[in-house]
Amino acid sequence: MTQSGAAALLLDPANDATALAWLQRDLMPKLADRDFAVIVKDQPDLALAIGADGLHLSDPTMVPQMRKAFPDLSIGATCPALRDDAMDAAELGADYIAFETADGSDEVLPLVQWWNEMMTVPSVVFAETPEVAGIFAKAGADFIAVAPGVWQQADPLKALQAFVATLG
Repeated sequence: MTQSGAAALLLDPANDATALAWLQRDLMPKLADRDFAVIVKDQPDLALAIGADGLHLSDPTMVPQMRKAFPDLSIGATCPALRDDAMDAAELGADYIAFETADGSDEVLPLVQWWNEMMTVPSVVFAETPEVAGIFAKAGADFIAVAPGVWQQADPLKALQAFVATLG
């Protein structure tokens, strides 16, 4: 059985020259071969330089400026778990809204459910564990982002496979 779904990698290499060189030389060709979308966090010039598919903004108020400057990039924004802030970012032109989450957050789950019922702009939630990912998926999150802590696990591949199995 084959699985289908969107696969994207959110990159935050900061200004680490070694990471940037590795990204351009080694990682980008492999991601392109596997049809992964590449989204760069808060670095529009880097997104353009490496041919990324999108730009993720930590500051949702920057969406209009980035949308105007980079009309061909998919632009998303992280928002606090507040309806008004998320709606503002969507109205400013974000292609997706990523909700700030914490495992077991009682605030985010109802927001994700409400967003799924009322809004057309896709939602993304970051999940630390497969169990939390499953809860958010059932609540209606359009996309689940595996939190960066997965790379700190003893076996990151096994940890990622647990997410895939949960979200199946």
